[in-house]
Amino acid sequence: MINNKSFQSIKISNEITNFMIIPDIIELIKKLNEKLNFKIDEDIIISIKYGKRIVINCENSNLKKIQIDDFIEIADYNPVKKLFLIIGKHEPDFNMTFHWIIQNARREKNVLIQLKTNLLTNEKKIKDDSIEIAKDILLKFRDSNIVFTEKYGIFIIGNSLNEIQNIINKLIEEVK
Repeated sequence: MINNKSFQSIKISNEITNFMIIPDIIELIKKLNEKLNFKIDEDIIISIKYGKRIVINCENSNLKKIQIDDFIEIADYNPVKKLFLIIGKHEPDFNMTFHWIIQNARREKNVLIQLKTNLLTNEKKIKDDSIEIAKDILLKFRDSNIVFTEKYGIFIIGNSLNEIQNIINKLIEEVK
C-alpha cells in the first residue's frame, strides 16, 4: 500500500462538496457493489469532472454505507510537486493522483471508474509513480474505454454514469 505521506494536501475548506451528482454516484456505487459483491478490502472509486475540478470518493469507503462526506473535491493537483488542493473532510489517497492526471488528459470524457478487486490485483512490486501509472493507463485507453492493470484493477472511462453502468453490465453478461 501507498504511504499517504508521499504527497501533500492543502485544504481549501473542510466543507462537504455540493456537487449535485453525488447522490447518483452513491446510488451507482451501491448498485455495482451489490452486483459485484465486493469484499471489505475491495473498492469502487469513481471520479467525475466538476468544471476544472474533479469529485472523487475516498479509497476504503464502506461501499454499503457510502455517504456524501466520503467524497472530496480536488481543485488542483501538481504531480511533480505532489501537492493537492482539496475541499472536503478527508485527505486524498494515492488513487486520486492518477485519476486527476487521466481526467485532465482525457478532457472529452467526464467519468472514470476504478474497480479494485482481489481477484484482479496482484501485489507484485510495481513502482508507485502516479505519472507512470497514468501514462500506462492513458496509452491503453487509446484502443478501448476499458483498461486492466495488475495492481490497480480495472479502469473504465465514459461520458456519463449511465454509459459506465451499461459498460459494466455488458462486462458482467460476458463473464456469465
